[in-house]
Amino acid sequence: MTRWFRLYDDVLNDPKVQRLSGDTFKFWVNMLCIASKNGGVLPSIEDMAFALRVSNDVCTSLIDELKTCGLIDGGKRLVPHGWEKRQYKSDTSTDRVKRFRERSRNVTETVSETAPDTDTETDTETDKNQKKIPKKRDRSAGSAEFDNFWSVYPRKINRAVAQKAFEKAIRKTEADLIITAVRGYKFADDEQFIPHPATWLNQERWIDGTPTSVRPQVTEAEKAAFLEEHQRWLKEFRKQQLAD
Repeated sequence: MTRWFRLYDDVLNDPKVQRLSGDTFKFWVNMLCIASKNGGVLPSIEDMAFALRVSNDVCTSLIDELKTCGLIDGGKRLVPHGWEKRQYKSDTSTDRVKRFRERSRNVTETVSETAPDTDTETDTETDKNQKKIPKKRDRSAGSAEFDNFWSVYPRKINRAVAQKAFEKAIRKTEADLIITAVRGYKFADDEQFIPHPATWLNQERWIDGTPTSVRPQVTEAEKAAFLEEHQRWLKEFRKQQLAD
């Protein structure tokens, strides 16, 4: 676990620290790091020497020098000078974070518990929330409407695809309007020239409004298009049959 400890900027003016040699100053800073990891207490000479990758003799000599300078206190139990005074436990970042989160939580709870000024404000918020919830269409009603469409459409082919197209179509217009348009639509006498129900729906043919009294004239181009569509569907159907 990574820890933080205080290093006061007044070290710059501390003669005991500033008179240290470069190696001893480095040892002193490293010693503070070791003390931080050990609750403010220095471990044995052997453990310190191992941590700092120096010999026991070098470690002992440097510790004696820091004792002489007044930067290490104690006898058997060695501690950096002034550690308890400057490195108090309440100064950890964890405690500060906890205090900050607690304050934030209190503010959030206070705001959330604030009652609306008027009943109208409450009603307005409720209305907004209700508007955001999309209305779900009754699946059973949609299925019944498609059944009615399927029963009146003159060409029964690829029901599953037709149902998907129907569900898409009734998002644009009323199901009754589509069914009425099918009843009034003058389809070709030859079934192979009648578009698939999904095609009729996807092309929004219910908008055409072909009068029942007028018999549509099927052009050669339309015949060719119908035949091509039929052949394509037949090819896909046979491919699916082989795969099954």
